[in-house]
Amino acid sequence: MKNVGGQAVLEGVMMRGSHCVATSVRTPDGVIETLTEPIQYNSSAWRKTPVLRGVFSLVDSLATGLRMMNYAARFYEEPSTPRTGFAAFVDRISGGRGEQIENALTIGLSLGLALIFFTVLPTLLARFLIRPEGNRLALNLLEAVIKLVLFILYLLAISRIPDIRRVFKYHGAEHKVIDAYENDRELTVANVRQSSRYHARCGTNFMFLVLIMSIVVYSFVPSFDPFIRVVSKVLLIPVVAGLTFELILWLGANDTPLSRAISLPGRLMQRITTAEPDDAMIEVAITALKRSENLPFTIKELKAYADERLKGLEGAALDRDVLLSFVTGHDRSYLLAHPEATVTFSEYDRFRDVISKRRSHMPISYITGHKEFMGMDFIVNESTLIPRPDTEILVEEALLTLKLLPQTGEPVRILDLCSGSGAIGLSLAALYPNSRLVLADISPRAMAVARMNAQNLKVEDRTRFLVGDLFDAIDGSEEFHLIVSNPPYIRSREIRTLPRDVREFEPKQALDGGESGLQFYERISDKARQYITQGGVLFFEIGADQGTAVADLLRRFNWQDPQVIGDLAGQDRVVRATWIRDL
Repeated sequence: MKNVGGQAVLEGVMMRGSHCVATSVRTPDGVIETLTEPIQYNSSAWRKTPVLRGVFSLVDSLATGLRMMNYAARFYEEPSTPRTGFAAFVDRISGGRGEQIENALTIGLSLGLALIFFTVLPTLLARFLIRPEGNRLALNLLEAVIKLVLFILYLLAISRIPDIRRVFKYHGAEHKVIDAYENDRELTVANVRQSSRYHARCGTNFMFLVLIMSIVVYSFVPSFDPFIRVVSKVLLIPVVAGLTFELILWLGANDTPLSRAISLPGRLMQRITTAEPDDAMIEVAITALKRSENLPFTIKELKAYADERLKGLEGAALDRDVLLSFVTGHDRSYLLAHPEATVTFSEYDRFRDVISKRRSHMPISYITGHKEFMGMDFIVNESTLIPRPDTEILVEEALLTLKLLPQTGEPVRILDLCSGSGAIGLSLAALYPNSRLVLADISPRAMAVARMNAQNLKVEDRTRFLVGDLFDAIDGSEEFHLIVSNPPYIRSREIRTLPRDVREFEPKQALDGGESGLQFYERISDKARQYITQGGVLFFEIGADQGTAVADLLRRFNWQDPQVIGDLAGQDRVVRATWIRDL
C-alpha cells in the first residue's frame, strides 16, 4: 500500500515515503535542491501500541518538520552579520549555542501562544457563556465551536500574507502529487496538475478531527472550573492526538460513505490551507516524492521536463538531446531507442542544472565545456570564443597554402594571433605535423584553455604560448611563414544587437572591434610585416560585410594580391594576402 505523507515548507515540499524523508526546495537561482534523511525505525512495543504510536508519531513529525523548515529557510536567509549585544552574551554563556537557544525559545513562545489562543481562550469564553449548572456536553460543544471559529479566522488571516499564500500553494502541490501517485498516474506535471489537492490524511484534516475528538475526550473532565479544565486539557492532549491518529489511519485506508462524511469538513477547510500551485511548484513536489519513494526518473521524463523548460528557444530539441547525452553519456540514438531507461538521481539533478543554464541562454558549449571543430574536440569556457563552423574555412584555406609552400625540410612556423581556445592554430598544427606554432592572446585565462587543448591534441611540444596584446610578447627577430587571426571585428555599437547567447556570455574583449570593426585588422596588417617571411601569407577571418574594406586596408600596407574567400552561403568569410618585400 502506498502511504506517503508530507508538508509544505518555504519554497518547497517535504515528503515522507517508504525509502526516506526527502525535502526539495526551489532555491533563489531556480535550482531544486533536495535533502534526504533515512527513516529511523524504532521497534519498541510502545511505538507499536495503538494510540501511543500516534503520540510518538506526532512528536517525530514535529521534530522532522522543524528540521526541514530550517533547512528550507537557510536558502533564503540574509547574509549573516556578527551577533552583538544580548545575542553575543547568550553565545558566551551557552558555549556558542545561543542560536539554538533562541530557536527553542521561539518554539516555546509559539506553543505558548497557541495554547492560550486555542485552549485557554475558548475555555474562558465557553465558561462565560454557560453557567455552572450547564451540562458538560454543551460546554465541550461550545468550546469546540469557539476553537473552530478561531482556527478558521486564523487561517483566513494568515492566508492573506503573500509568503504564507505561497506555502499554501506548495501544500496544494504536495497533495496533488500524492493523489496522482496513489492513483497510479504517471508523475508528470500535466497529470499532477489535473489531480486533486484535497487529501484525507492532511494536517488540516487532522486539526479538525482533533476538535471533534476533543469533544469526546474532554467530556470526561468532571469540573466546570476553568483552571482545572485548562490543566486537564493540556494533560489530555496526548490522548486526543493518539486517538485522532488512529482515526486518520482508518480514514486513509477506507473509502466509504462514512469515511467520506467524516473527512468532508476537513476537506472543506483545505480550501483555505491549499491553493492551486504553478508548474514549478509541482516539479518540486514530484522531485520530493520520487526521492522519498526511491522512484527513478526516465529518459522520457527528462525529455518532457526539458521540452517544457526550453519552450520557445530555437533548436530546443537538439539542445535537449545534446545536454541529455552530456549528462548520461548515451548518444542520441540510444536516447531515442530507450525512452523508458532510467537515470540516477545525480544525473537527474545535473540535468536540471544544465537545462536551467540553457534556459538562461548560456551556450551549449559553455555548459558542456567542449566544442567540436575540424573533427577535433576543443575545451572552451567563458574566457574564449566558441569556435564556429565558418572558421573551418580559414583552416582549410591555410592548409592548402601550407601544402604549396616549398619543402625545405625545415618546420613551417605558424603564428595564431588572438588565438582564444587555440582552435585555428592547434588545428593547423595537428593536421600539418611539420610545423611549429606560436599562440598569442591578451587573456591569460584563454591561454590556459589553449594549453589544455594543445595537451589533448598532443601538439604541446610544438607549441609556444604567449600572453600579450597582439605582437607585444613576440621576439622582434622572429619570423613566420604563416600568420592567421580571427580578431575582434564586431562594431562596438552592434554588440547589443547580437544574439543573447553571444552578447551575454562570450567575452566582449574577443568581440569588440572598435567603432569601425576594423581596428585590429589595421594594427595587425601594419605590424605583421615585421614578423613574416618573404612570400609569407596572412589569413584573416572577417565579418560578412567586411571583405572589400579589409582587402583595401591590406593593399594600403603593401600586402600583395588580397583575396576575399566566401563561405558556403556565398558571404565573405576569409581574406588572404601575401607579403613580398621591395615591390
